[in-house]
Amino acid sequence: QASLSDQITDSDTKESSQPCIYLCGNSLGLSSKPARDRVISHLDHWANKGVEGHFTGKEPWVNIEDATSTASAMDLVGARFPHEVVYMNSLTVNLHLLMVAFYRPTLQKYKILIEDKAFPSDHYAVTSQIDSFMAMHPDRFPNLKTPTRNNNNNNECHPGLVLVKPKAGSDLLDEDDLLTLIRSHAHELALVLLP
Repeated sequence: QASLSDQITDSDTKESSQPCIYLCGNSLGLSSKPARDRVISHLDHWANKGVEGHFTGKEPWVNIEDATSTASAMDLVGARFPHEVVYMNSLTVNLHLLMVAFYRPTLQKYKILIEDKAFPSDHYAVTSQIDSFMAMHPDRFPNLKTPTRNNNNNNECHPGLVLVKPKAGSDLLDEDDLLTLIRSHAHELALVLLP
């Protein structure tokens, strides 16, 4: 079996020619070499078989999740037994599940700090949790007739969000700025959600 670095797209397709460690939590990252062929294969199967693709071919879609490797998942998370790992949900569903467990708003501390340019689906998950809380307290939030959504152009921000942004000219969040923002909003923050 080829090493992981041998399976990743050649370095000449990277945006930077400088050696780096790729740790971008909200990105698919570089594609593996076989990914394009696998996707094209499924698209061709769909084009040729239509709905019958669910039941025919090398990888029928009806049971496609069976092709995921439990061994790979075990290695990834350090599990010792197959029953310790499971594939589940989408990222947005998992964010909701995390917030159900960790977002404990009060009337004074109900805001969530999130990065300004998080995926729109992350903003949606976060604002829907805040909206649910606010809807249970119409006397405290009387002006919230229609939930506001952050549309990522910063013209409109949800009243329950505290957005953290990089300094001008930077793409990275500054740790000192982040800590200052948390301290300045500590009296109203119920959750800090960062990648």
